[in-house]
Amino acid sequence: MVNTETSNHLSQVQIQSYWENGFLYPIPAISPQQCQDWRAQLETIEGDWLDNGLPRALNVYKRVNAHVVMPLAYEIAAHSAILDVVEGILGPDILLYSTEFSIKEPRTKHVVTMHQDLAYWGLGEIDGILTAWLALSPATPQSGCMDFLKGSHKNPIVPHEDSFDELSLLSRGQEIKVDGADEDKSSGALATG
Repeated sequence: MVNTETSNHLSQVQIQSYWENGFLYPIPAISPQQCQDWRAQLETIEGDWLDNGLPRALNVYKRVNAHVVMPLAYEIAAHSAILDVVEGILGPDILLYSTEFSIKEPRTKHVVTMHQDLAYWGLGEIDGILTAWLALSPATPQSGCMDFLKGSHKNPIVPHEDSFDELSLLSRGQEIKVDGADEDKSSGALATG
């Protein structure tokens, strides 16, 4: 989701595009100021919590189910503008499954390999689930924006392999083991504010 001018309701064309392609961007959901505020809060948390006596590293708490232990994660995930967009796709009966901060530091060699979220989460093939991705900083090709494989949601889950690569930002280094056609790939280059 892109945060330029707020517009919380999806058009029929946007909804059809989502169901056809399996992704939809950019979606102006929050203001640039809200984005800056959330990013500043996250950076404060990172700075303040680095050595706060937590039993595990802070990065563990920023990953799956961050909304359970981090009020900021819940505030973002339950924000009405974001939920309005999700409701435009799934309808009003929404359950928040997971919230995470996926942080890729500048000039790092770390990557997020191509994967399917359902396989990553171990959920198998189910309907009625989506991922809402919000960039709190510019997501450009230079910074490593997200790639999507058009129409892949219409096919069965493809084989994945766990590499446990130390440069992977995914928990087990999950990666799909099939190639998608370049013409079906779309890079989600997004900019904040």
